[in-house]
Amino acid sequence: MFISRHSGEGKFLFIDQRATLVIGFLPQEILGTSFYEYFHNEDIAALMESHKMVMQVPEKVTTQVYRFRCKDNSYIQLQSEWRAFKNPATSEIDYIIAKNSVF
Repeated sequence: MFISRHSGEGKFLFIDQRATLVIGFLPQEILGTSFYEYFHNEDIAALMESHKMVMQVPEKVTTQVYRFRCKDNSYIQLQSEWRAFKNPATSEIDYIIAKNSVF
């Protein structure tokens, strides 16, 4: 399992060191890129629905099992729990926290 944090649009803002063992990318290689760049094309539609949902509901959203592209262009299967964090001062979503588990 590894943790990542994303902007509302899905760009990586943080990814913990454990991810390197799983996906092969160093954190600095992935920061600032969109998580959509790593999702398998056949999984994007369902993940877009999960992304829309997490932006609208206060509880966590669990994704389907999906394929995530690794540095060597192979894919691993992940399942993620996404939760949006709202800024209490503005009530706007500051970021999305993701707990990502290898399936």
